[in-house]
Order: sequence, then C-alpha cells, then structure tokens
Amino acid sequence: CFGGVEHGCVEHSNSVGLSSSETACICDAGHVGEDGGPCVACAAGRYKVGNGTGVCVACGADTYTVAVPATSASMCVSCPAHTSSGEGSGYITSCICDGGYTAGSDGVECTACGVGTYKSETGTGACLVCPSGTNSSLASTAVGNCSCIAGHTAESDGVACAACEAGKYKSV
Repeated sequence: CFGGVEHGCVEHSNSVGLSSSETACICDAGHVGEDGGPCVACAAGRYKVGNGTGVCVACGADTYTVAVPATSASMCVSCPAHTSSGEGSGYITSCICDGGYTAGSDGVECTACGVGTYKSETGTGACLVCPSGTNSSLASTAVGNCSCIAGHTAESDGVACAACEAGKYKSV
C-alpha cells in the first residue's frame, strides 16, 4: 500500500508484503528497469536471473536463445553441430557453419567438406576443390591443407602439383 491506498506494481514487477513505497516494486527475472519504474524484457539472446535490479547478460558464444524473457543461462541453447555464433545471439540463424563445413542455410547442422576440398570462410559457402594433383582430408579449412598426392610434387602445399619426372618418385 502506498499512502494508505493499495496500488499495484507496474507490469513485470512485484514487491514483498507490507511494502510502503512504489520503489519496493522490483523487476521480475528476465526483466530490467529501475525499482518502481517500468520493467522491460531482456532482448532475445540475453537473460537475467532473479528479481530486482541488474543487467541482462548475453548468452555465451556458440549458443542462442529466442526466449523472451529468458531467466537463466540454461535457456541459452547450443548451436547445431559444426556451427558457431557470437555472444548474445538471439536466433538459431546466428549459428553459421565453421570453416571446413557447409550447409544450404544458416542455423542447421553443417556437413564436412569432402576429401579433396576445403573451405576457409565461415557461413554457407561452397567447399572449393583442391588444386590439380593435390588432396586434403575431410573438413579441411585452407588451401594449404591440400598436399601433393603420391607421384606428384610442388614447392609448397596448396598449389597445383606436377607429376614427378621420369626416373623419380614420391610416395607421400
């Protein structure tokens, strides 16, 4: 009761019994604002534990939450396999493929680039074919992972390899 007349707290806030001031109204979990003032929900990708003053905390990297209001870190869900996201991600589509992996859209489990291909960028881009005479392992992340195949040679990895000269060989 404030001033002898019973008043309700603003939306998304509450007070303990026998409260005598509007500032006794504190924001609910998942909401922020000044005591006694309006309380707004934490944005998607953020949460606030417990009642009272405080700040909305960003979900960690490689997680997201679409729940509004979110009231605990456990409401932040892990991104699908082989994807990552920045802190405070509020949508599954914020989870994008890691290098070496690809998919048709963001927010889904990504598949590894096949043997003989690589992908250095994150996101949904295509895996690129290794240079001629080279091969790479599954989920390769750089053209430098493309190494000469047996019977071929080059000055360095990641460039086209030529067949060995007659009378010479290379086993790896």
